Amino acid sequence: MADEMRRVSCAGRGPAAGGSSVRRLCLLFALALSACARYQPGALDPKVYLARAQSETEEGVTVTSAALSAAESAAVFGVELADDDIQPVWIKIENRENAAFWYMYRYTDPLYFSPAEVAFANRLWFADEANRRMAQEFDRRTLEEYVPPQSTVAGFVYTRRDPGMKVVGVTLLGDDVKAFEFVLFSPDLAADHRHLDPASLYGPDEVREVDEAGLREAIERLPRCATNADGSRQGDPLNFVLIGDSEAILAALVRAGWDETEVLSAGSAISTADSFLFGSRYRYAPVSPLYVFGRPQDAAFQKTRGDVNRRNHLRLWLTPLRYAGEEVWIGQISRDIGVRFTAGTWNLTTHAIDPDVDAERWYLAQDLASVSALSKYGVVGGVGVSTRAKPRLNAGGDPYFTDGLRAVLFVASEPVPITAIEWLHWREEPMPAERAILLGK
Repeated sequence: MADEMRRVSCAGRGPAAGGSSVRRLCLLFALALSACARYQPGALDPKVYLARAQSETEEGVTVTSAALSAAESAAVFGVELADDDIQPVWIKIENRENAAFWYMYRYTDPLYFSPAEVAFANRLWFADEANRRMAQEFDRRTLEEYVPPQSTVAGFVYTRRDPGMKVVGVTLLGDDVKAFEFVLFSPDLAADHRHLDPASLYGPDEVREVDEAGLREAIERLPRCATNADGSRQGDPLNFVLIGDSEAILAALVRAGWDETEVLSAGSAISTADSFLFGSRYRYAPVSPLYVFGRPQDAAFQKTRGDVNRRNHLRLWLTPLRYAGEEVWIGQISRDIGVRFTAGTWNLTTHAIDPDVDAERWYLAQDLASVSALSKYGVVGGVGVSTRAKPRLNAGGDPYFTDGLRAVLFVASEPVPITAIEWLHWREEPMPAERAILLGK
């Protein structure tokens, strides 16, 4: 029997049935190796992702950029880069000046991937020649660092993956420094605000243009808190207002590190459960709905800390007010500090919030100032005082205290240095000693 087994081989020696089976197995194995050995980069028409490209010009230099989706990057490079959280960003630099520039990779992503690194992460089994061609392909498509005078260079930079909005910086070093920044869109994330059409929320007779005095009065009269769906319970306080162009507001939040929120679906529910149970990071976890003007939030953003249990999050609703032609958004911001059990939700859990909601109001102002997006800052009433001794409760039963003020944040479309922010003296925020007396220790 041992001799018979030794005679079985890929050449087909041995008993007829056994030899035939082994030959079939060997053929399948050879075909598998042959399939693994093939590497074929895609031929996706660049027009697909360039339709989302953005361009900026500074003097004689124009930079154009686009971020690829997971499907697009697979179609271009022939391998699933998104599986390794790698996202190619296409950049074209048109230099019409008589001086050369150096492109600085680190300013696009401080943890960018080299072409060899990307190729190695996607290497194939038993395919030295295919892997060599793959490495050559990634290297060939990589953006050149040197930009000669009167020339154009274009190629890809391999960055960490952002499936929704993505901030991309392009810095060029030459006789002077030219810096460009883009907020790019990738269609991989089903963000809650993507469905939003601000023009459809209110009819022409509902939109009201106000002057400064009217603005202050109107936002003080806006609802004090968000509510649950039927309005029977109050939720978190509506403690800030954003005024500006909706695209500028979105870009400012993304630049400041806020992530979009994914719509609730089977996939996002599984990701949320995974983050809750196993501590994985889920930057885009759905946010429970709260209601203002009879509808759930128009958009939500968040900053996670390791897992979904701890995060800053904010909700936004577009109001019918307009000031100097700009949109006025009412919002709620709070800090999730953990998760506790409750019988009031389908999954028996809810987030616990930091009771000092005023700290988050100021945090948002600092965030916008840090990315040169805050042009004016002031506070008004409208929320109502809630003390430590007698705190109000949100819809989840969490207590919170507040000095009752609402921050008004004007978002600029062009950069505003922190020294140029205009401070509006509508109401004075209490000093620490005054706040301690007002709220109790």
